[in-house]
Amino acid sequence: MAKKKKAESLIYIGPTMPGLMRHMVFIDGAMPSHVSQMIAQNHHLAGLIVPVSELQEARKGMTTRGHILNFHLTHLFKE
Repeated sequence: MAKKKKAESLIYIGPTMPGLMRHMVFIDGAMPSHVSQMIAQNHHLAGLIVPVSELQEARKGMTTRGHILNFHLTHLFKE
């Protein structure tokens, strides 16, 4: 019998806002309902939630002009 792959933990790398703190970790990818509601209202939030294993690269991407993470960060409050 094959082992089920465990869901990876995710981390939010955007700025702190009401209900969502910078570096908030979602164990096994499970998000509280209020965070899911926030993502439904602003899809750029979802782009700033990355696997913990990719945190170092994601931090670089946030400061690199033209990178998708930089795009989500700069457009987070424009909509």
